[in-house]
Amino acid sequence: MRKRDMLAKGISKKKKALTTEQREDLGKTYSSLEISYEKALLNLTTEDVHWLNEITAKLKRPRRKTNKSELVRLGISLLQERDQAEILEALRTFE
Repeated sequence: MRKRDMLAKGISKKKKALTTEQREDLGKTYSSLEISYEKALLNLTTEDVHWLNEITAKLKRPRRKTNKSELVRLGISLLQERDQAEILEALRTFE
């Protein structure tokens, strides 16, 4: 068998379908392809950055895809569930 034939045989193998969990671990989910992201500059306190680093490290063990950006997006989505009056009240009592 020639090398060309061996390579063609190896390339033509059907790939095994990935489970949803495996695609999530690779960061290749179908829903993530539809979302566009835009960079934003945020000012955070040093304590907040340290907390984000700690919680990210803890969550990476059981769930592989966790990062600081994902946690910030989660916080934003939780804020979106509130109405404007609730957010203003929370800002008044913040710090």
